[in-house]
Amino acid sequence: MVQVRKNDPPWMNSNIRKMIRKRKRLNKKAKLTNDEIDWSNFRRIRNKCINYVRSSKKKFLEKQINKVDSIHTISTKQWWKTIKNLIGLPNKKSAYPTLIFNNQYIESDYDKATYFNDYFCAQSSVDDSYNVLPILENDEINKLEELVISEQDVEDVLLNLDISKATGPDLISPRLLRAAATVLKYPFTKLFNLSLLTGRFPDVWKLANVIPVYKNKGGPEFLLNYRPISLLSNIGYIDKYFRQWPKQCPNNPIENFKKQGTRIFKVGITDDSSIHLLNRLYCVVFLIILAMLVSSKQYVGNPIQCWCPAMFTGAHVKYTNNYCWVSNTYYVDFESSLPLEKEIRVNKEIEYYQWVPLILVFQALLFYLPRMFWKRFGGYTLLNIKKMLNMAASAGYLTGDERDKALDDIVAYLHKYIKIRNTISSPHHKMEIAKEKMSRLGLHYGNYLVFLFMVTSFLYIMTAAVQIIMVDIFLGNDFKNLGFEFLSMIFKGQKFEDYGRFPRVTFCDLDVRQMTNVQTWTVQCSLPINLFNEKLFFCNWLMLVSMVIINSVNFLYNLISIFLPFRTDNYVTKFMEMEGVRAGRINEKQSPRYGEVKKEFVREYLRHDGVFLIWFLSNKTNQVIASEIVSKLWQRYTKEGLVEAKLHADDDEYLSPTAASNA
Repeated sequence: MVQVRKNDPPWMNSNIRKMIRKRKRLNKKAKLTNDEIDWSNFRRIRNKCINYVRSSKKKFLEKQINKVDSIHTISTKQWWKTIKNLIGLPNKKSAYPTLIFNNQYIESDYDKATYFNDYFCAQSSVDDSYNVLPILENDEINKLEELVISEQDVEDVLLNLDISKATGPDLISPRLLRAAATVLKYPFTKLFNLSLLTGRFPDVWKLANVIPVYKNKGGPEFLLNYRPISLLSNIGYIDKYFRQWPKQCPNNPIENFKKQGTRIFKVGITDDSSIHLLNRLYCVVFLIILAMLVSSKQYVGNPIQCWCPAMFTGAHVKYTNNYCWVSNTYYVDFESSLPLEKEIRVNKEIEYYQWVPLILVFQALLFYLPRMFWKRFGGYTLLNIKKMLNMAASAGYLTGDERDKALDDIVAYLHKYIKIRNTISSPHHKMEIAKEKMSRLGLHYGNYLVFLFMVTSFLYIMTAAVQIIMVDIFLGNDFKNLGFEFLSMIFKGQKFEDYGRFPRVTFCDLDVRQMTNVQTWTVQCSLPINLFNEKLFFCNWLMLVSMVIINSVNFLYNLISIFLPFRTDNYVTKFMEMEGVRAGRINEKQSPRYGEVKKEFVREYLRHDGVFLIWFLSNKTNQVIASEIVSKLWQRYTKEGLVEAKLHADDDEYLSPTAASNA
């Protein structure tokens, strides 16, 4: 037995409910088996169910219309009830249960509204009888000279209204405003400009319908568990939106508002170098654009056109074009005759042109793989490089104490990371000594970030080089020498037409079965897509070769800059001298051990990872910020007990660690 639920539509009956359940069972079975018979049964029951629903709904509507026509035979109450059912008006029913307030039960809607009103007013009452408004100075600098709203601005706002929003006291819905935008834009423009010109906001737009909303805390019968929601006029909301323009665009409100979102994408501060960004972003975008262009040529236009015999009908020609596109065509020079052996024709087949979009998308994925490697293993350092760079960039716009505090936070962050990085602990003392000796040769002696960065740079080289080999193997047409031949012909003033790699005219063998006979047709096909592929793969070759060269030079430069000791010493010394720290002078006092302490600061305290982070800060923000951070790190380092004693001790007073142990 199938029951009709209370919330079902009025035209629903038990037969339709049974059919819906049967349709669901057949749909589930067809998805599991994926058998054509099951799918056929499902479609048959689905169509039958749709017809039943339409028939039942039609009968119900005819019955309701007959009731409306027979106004003299039914009561007025029944007639209006029928009208409400036809137009879909909900039945009036109180949305709030019997309320309890001060041990009193509130049942009628009028009493509920009264108690809600008194309660909400009591919560928002403020005694401002003794408050005096402050005297505001006339700000002539930030004065808004002119703000004019055009009809196009009003129409754009009206067309973007959310039609699901509720109406206010004026009962004008957003759906109505949106539908009549072209008609209402003129009077609304006059109204909003007049409101801005006179500086007055109409009182009628300040009225609101207050709706009590249950907080989902406690019982819904308690008055204290509700909060008010104000539904203002939608026209007032539009006027308020235009009044917020000066805050959104202080320089030129209308022009800046129109220019918002004109950039396709914006690259902010990233945690990789500019060369890495060139690989994993701009090369990826370039390849995806090429893939989209090729796809539009293949699936929107006609990538192949075959010259068929006169006896072929239109359907035969269409089939031939599709067959020759999905099966590979072969190229034979017009000065040569077609080979008779099938094996020779197969060896001359062109197998790449259908897969060009997928090749380009796969290349884009390969360019992004080193970035995934950097993000995956960079997290083991417990250092959020991007957060540190954003903090440094924000500090560049600050002044005074706020700037010092922001830089102190960055320095404290770096110092904490360096201390944690340099800590080697073990429950056994001998094991700790062994770990420390091993760490000096490994990646955890301040070399992890640098090693990871260099491996990522090497992966970018390999990615571009492997793509040249991969595309050459896939195309099978000596892709690695394509660019050299193209450039050579350009410099010689010759027209580049590579018919061997990208032929415009090919041949296709078509087998047609007629009863028991198989007849082979050889048709001549035109591949206009190869005219585009020729230039596309030259650009692809040029990009890959350029990226191999750029990445290799960048890798060698970084390798020399990072791992040569005098390079790192000179790099950090440059920033220290920018902040007034000179060789042999600490706080205006001579220090004979400054050079030794500075070398320990670079090689023992900062190490390769610290210098690498300073280089990142200098490139991603500016050298001033980097120099201030180096200066604060130097001050923090020299204030440590042993370092400070060593820095301010004379030659006679200071004992080296070796001398101290011998003593």
